[in-house]
Amino acid sequence: MTAVATSFVERFQEVWSAPSVEHLDALTNPDVCYVQPLLPDVRGRQAATAYWGRVFTLIPDLHIEVVNSAVSADDMVYIEFRIMGTFGGRTVTWPAVDRYELDELGRVRRRILYCDSAQLVSAVLRPRGLLALLRAGFRLGVAAVRSGWARR
Repeated sequence: MTAVATSFVERFQEVWSAPSVEHLDALTNPDVCYVQPLLPDVRGRQAATAYWGRVFTLIPDLHIEVVNSAVSADDMVYIEFRIMGTFGGRTVTWPAVDRYELDELGRVRRRILYCDSAQLVSAVLRPRGLLALLRAGFRLGVAAVRSGWARR
């Protein structure tokens, strides 16, 4: 791993040991872009701040456990982890992998989340899950999904 990538993985683990919107913002480039399944892309630090605020409203006890990390020959950072928390009164856990493109300062320029969110989808489809999703300010739908996949 390059020094920048190694440092990022260490900072990522530190941030997720006590996650907060502010700590996550510190990892990002002002022009950050998040790409994830079922949601529209998040572009820019201000939108990322709002996104994480909604995520922590939705899953207040959200935490992750890093399983593995690697850096590709083109300096992409891959972090494998388990996402855990309580959503709509139900404990949810699912595996995921993030792919990070970093800037020269080691901040996230682009993150693509790869996961099977079937457990989360089943929790969303419950009345309490859907209500929690709406209260947190998330929008779902064909247009949101299409907009996210069209730019990949």
